[in-house]
Amino acid sequence: EPFDRSRFRRKVEEEVFGVRIKVSSPEDTILAKLQWARESSQALRSRRFRRRAGPGWITGTSLPCLRNASMYCLRVTRTCVSNRIWLSSHLPGRMVGVWAVVQAVLLSTTVLEAQEPSRGRAVRLGAGVGIASTEVGGRTGMDQGLIASAQFAMLRGRRTDFALEVNGQFFKAENPLIDEAYTAFYVLAGPDIRLGSSRKGFLRPSVGLVHRSWSGTQVVSETETSLALGVAAGFLARLAAGPAFGPELYLRVSGAEELSTRLIGLQLTIQPWGR
Repeated sequence: EPFDRSRFRRKVEEEVFGVRIKVSSPEDTILAKLQWARESSQALRSRRFRRRAGPGWITGTSLPCLRNASMYCLRVTRTCVSNRIWLSSHLPGRMVGVWAVVQAVLLSTTVLEAQEPSRGRAVRLGAGVGIASTEVGGRTGMDQGLIASAQFAMLRGRRTDFALEVNGQFFKAENPLIDEAYTAFYVLAGPDIRLGSSRKGFLRPSVGLVHRSWSGTQVVSETETSLALGVAAGFLARLAAGPAFGPELYLRVSGAEELSTRLIGLQLTIQPWGR
């Protein structure tokens, strides 16, 4: 690029930790950051970028924040250019170099934070295996089979989401006392708390309802609905530009008249859409 070639011609020599090196001048460093911010803003607006990143990646506040950061950088640039002669005449060469490095780091952090989205939506799908424990009249039965789930998440911040999820227990769990068995569907909602510095791990307590459908020769009630509590933990990792995915372990607890059930599930969750 022409600007990069001219910036190379204007390089200055500074001493850093006793070593003389050639670096870009503070003014050129800041102008390069501004150019990068302008190109990033154009890329964020492009339809091709939105298609690759997903509809939930860009929010209504990210682009205005980026423009504000660019204006801030421009004001700092004008100040630095006007004060360059003063800095060179009143500070040692090493201090001028340190000032340039600190300034570049601060501006990079400002622009990167302005681009990080904090709101949006996400859809997650999961499938795996589950173990159902059914307790009736002091006796307990255990059954296992396939489970599946679907989640719709409202991304309210960088650390906390709000998730609405539906879990399906497609295998039949038998009553340990009489000839009847049930399948179940859970509808739960709760906060999705992001864990770790990278926010890839999550912990999700939830509350909602469970609907059971009974079958067998001694069915007491064909359907019933009761309160359910749940908790889930896992992590989601994204490879390159593909969807995020990872393992998820959850527990569902519910009860009705003389009935107590627990469902422990281990599934692979994939997030094809969203942050």
